[in-house]
Amino acid sequence: MSHDSASSIVRARKPHYCFARTGYPFPCRGRIEPGTLYVRSVAFPNHEANGSGKVLVRAVCDNCAAACPDELPQIPVSASQDARADG
Repeated sequence: MSHDSASSIVRARKPHYCFARTGYPFPCRGRIEPGTLYVRSVAFPNHEANGSGKVLVRAVCDNCAAACPDELPQIPVSASQDARADG
């Protein structure tokens, strides 16, 4: 069984920029700080959203993931607040 894409919730080890930061109507703050939970999405070359011949990896912040509940895994509010309090 092969998959064309995958998404998971991970904790940032280094700063990232949210891929959805320029998309409308996403309520994004742009930068994902270390220690913050975010959605890591991977689209493989045969996926419909990937028009290239290489693997695409995208970071999506918790706000943008919340704006797309049918498409992306949801980060529990308590987990994202705990991550910010620790940082």
